[in-house]
Amino acid sequence: MRLYPRLAHSATLLVPFADLKAVTDAVPAVLRTGVDPDLLEYIDH
Repeated sequence: MRLYPRLAHSATLLVPFADLKAVTDAVPAVLRTGVDPDLLEYIDH
């Protein structure tokens, strides 16, 4: 287990994507920005 200090700011986003390809393209792009998300989840409807 690794503990991190509580961040000063946090956000929850719900982002719609047209298809699975768009999601799989977006994930590496998000990670390249330096953002360290706690969770990335894809929900298929």
